[in-house]
Amino acid sequence: MMKVAIVDQPFGRIDPGKPSGSIDILIYEIARRVARDAEITVYVGRGPRQSRDEVIGGVRFKRIDVWRDKQINRVMTRLPRWRRPTMPWFLSRLYYRSYIRAVANDLAREGCDTVHVHSFPQFATAIRVKNPRAKIILNMHCEWLIQLDHRTIEQHLASVDRIVSCSEFITNGTKCHFPSFASRCTTVLTGADAEYFASIAGDGVSNRAKTILYVGRISPEKGLHVLHGCVCVGC
Repeated sequence: MMKVAIVDQPFGRIDPGKPSGSIDILIYEIARRVARDAEITVYVGRGPRQSRDEVIGGVRFKRIDVWRDKQINRVMTRLPRWRRPTMPWFLSRLYYRSYIRAVANDLAREGCDTVHVHSFPQFATAIRVKNPRAKIILNMHCEWLIQLDHRTIEQHLASVDRIVSCSEFITNGTKCHFPSFASRCTTVLTGADAEYFASIAGDGVSNRAKTILYVGRISPEKGLHVLHGCVCVGC
């Protein structure tokens, strides 16, 4: 059976059955479905009173202590060197170094076939060193690849077999900025559990005007102002 690993953001928290961050929810929902056909392990930061290693719904969770990394982060983010817009601290190879080192070493011991990394391209590089034969997928939920230092990003993308983005906008931007990696780019839209939403919607059909629901923080990169403009034009 194929061995699959998903590497969550180090500050993520996955506690099945309780609401969490959007990426954490996405990872859990994907993992429990993949578990039907593969042996899957999710690596994630460890929260208070959480077990280090447990299996839930066929998914093995390996939680790693990140308190030391957090202490280092508090110091490093204050240094002028890491305040440049295109080279922030979170792009450094030292960012959550203990976390990703522990993940990379454990992946090598487990002999995983496919490793799915979320958000941080430098994590893929660290994992590649210890896992030269694994297929590594980098999943981007934002525009970091085209916003941050081009040379640094390009070096990290060399360690990646596939670059997955959550929208065509991000995928096309990555292809444009890194044409040599264009063939590795693909879009996988963030899914939703249609059966769950259908069950809470009820059977009634309303004749009122259509309502658009936006769920997320109000910040420019979310594009809410674009949605507002489109709605106004449509009216």
